[in-house]
Amino acid sequence: MKKKILHDKVFSAPHYRKFLLMFNWTFVLSFLLCIEVSANSYSQNVKVSLDLKDVNLKKAIYLLEQKGKTRFLYSEQLLPQNAKITLNVKDQPLLEILNKVLENTGLYYQVSDAGLVMITLKGSIIKNITVKGTVVDDKGQPLSGVGVRVQGTTTGTVTNGAGEYQISAPEGASLVFSYIGFLSQTVEVGARTQINITLKVDEAGQKLNEVVVIGYGTQRKGDLTGSIASISAKDLDKTPIIGADQMLQGRISGLQFTQSDGQPGSPTSVRIRGTNSINSGNEPLYVVDGFAGVGNLSSINPNDIQAIEVLKDASATAIYGSRGANGVILITTKKGKAGQDAINFDAYAGVQQIAKKLSLMNASQFGQYLDDYYTQYNAANPNTALALPYTQTQINGFGTGTDWQNALYRTAPIQNYQLSFNGGTPKARYYLSFNHLDQDGIMLNTGFRRELVRLNLDRNIGDKIKMGFSSQISYSKQAVDPTITGVGYGAAGVALSMSPIVPLRDATGAYTFQNDPLPYVGTFGNPVAAAVDANDNITNSRALINAFGEYEFIKGFKFKSSFGIDYGTAIEKSYLPSTIYIGQATGGAAYSSTATSYSWLNENTLSFNKEFNKIHAIDAVVGFSLQQFKTSAYSAGAQNFFTII
Repeated sequence: MKKKILHDKVFSAPHYRKFLLMFNWTFVLSFLLCIEVSANSYSQNVKVSLDLKDVNLKKAIYLLEQKGKTRFLYSEQLLPQNAKITLNVKDQPLLEILNKVLENTGLYYQVSDAGLVMITLKGSIIKNITVKGTVVDDKGQPLSGVGVRVQGTTTGTVTNGAGEYQISAPEGASLVFSYIGFLSQTVEVGARTQINITLKVDEAGQKLNEVVVIGYGTQRKGDLTGSIASISAKDLDKTPIIGADQMLQGRISGLQFTQSDGQPGSPTSVRIRGTNSINSGNEPLYVVDGFAGVGNLSSINPNDIQAIEVLKDASATAIYGSRGANGVILITTKKGKAGQDAINFDAYAGVQQIAKKLSLMNASQFGQYLDDYYTQYNAANPNTALALPYTQTQINGFGTGTDWQNALYRTAPIQNYQLSFNGGTPKARYYLSFNHLDQDGIMLNTGFRRELVRLNLDRNIGDKIKMGFSSQISYSKQAVDPTITGVGYGAAGVALSMSPIVPLRDATGAYTFQNDPLPYVGTFGNPVAAAVDANDNITNSRALINAFGEYEFIKGFKFKSSFGIDYGTAIEKSYLPSTIYIGQATGGAAYSSTATSYSWLNENTLSFNKEFNKIHAIDAVVGFSLQQFKTSAYSAGAQNFFTII
């Protein structure tokens, strides 16, 4: 072990770090002691303005804290529940205002020696008490240099070499214990004079020893030098989600998610550290259980995912070549656990609603708006004057008219069911799962449904041979809005543009055909009729199968070979009848397309992983891979039908 000479003494590295830590704490405490003198006078000198009208006492105290940028210490149980405060003051001392707020409540305030404003019952005396104790870790070892601070003040100290501390604190205050590498802990003092604390290790620090997937192998987080983010299964099971891409939203820095539309089942565009190419694709490379290039994640069941790793920098390119230029997202699915045969069933159901409707004019307001607009138009253009669209009598009789947003949107149910079986022996393990998702869209005639089956098998043959098999078969059907036209308006856009004067249905009970009155308004078709009578359905079927064999012929030397197949079909069928505005121009239209994609992948790697003397390690891998992609597609369309379907 290397040693350094410091002030004619020999310090080992751990003692040197301890010395620096103690020096830093001493410096911080000296600084805090310098500014503590002014803490008591701040609350007395600061002036604030406050305008309260019939608010409860708790809210009044909170607003005063915010305005004065200070903190009051009190128990909510002491606050009268029926007390209402009305007060309007400008540029007055903080404590004078607090005194007015507490009038007729049976409470008063007191400033402690540490500068803390205490609120208590009249007649009570708040005094400082000396608190002593010891701070240890979860193994009972004393911790030196732990920060101990009175919450809300600058009063603090640190533990000595035996983990002991002593501090003066007001009765009822709280102490905050903090130490690098451990979780902070807050403890209420009450009237206690002896408080012993056990700090728990911060799990984020322990995560450095976790193993993550880095492409053709694994590595400890603490040994990583590249930018790699990881999410484990325990983080993924907390929130019900529909797609695997939603697992990453808000969890990993540098990732951007964009959904081109709000239709159920629509894929999400993912960008790792921005857009890298103008003419080529910018999607990252997706790798599922070692199979690279699986496309989007809409067919992956999020409940089957064990962990996700995101390779952000040049390490992705080094492993996967140019395909990893936009980053790599590695997905590992769940495996069976030896000796833990288990059956798990998860379900959730709920409803979805539009978050907020736009506030639009009703029928009478819109009719008056049209008359006012064309009155001004005629005054400015007397040579092309137009008759006003409505009389005042008509406008007065319109009432509220049609709320097209209410007519088009609905409260949509969603339900998801997951059944899984897993277990096995030390030699053979299995994981089998079934998933059903059914989500109706908040727009009429839209929705998404998915069925999925996954089977993962692992087998050990002796001590040197491992074999594994992962497979997934999925089917999904997506119903989308088929009415997006060349002018860029779908049913959602038309619902915001239609005149509220136009009824949803005409006198015969059929849907009204188009917007009215022309030419005073834009030419649009009835959006509800388009959503209900037209349809556009997309079905996807997919099978993803991957198998591998691994042989450790010498300790640390492993040869691994894998072969996988990804086969999928996508079929889209749409129909626009001639009875709706968008289909009239073509006499009705139908469209059908089918696309089939197929790829196979073979990878062969030779790896060496050896640790020497518990401080040196060699981790190397060489190999080659072969992959082939095939895609075929055809489409057909027809117009001008003789009959209406």
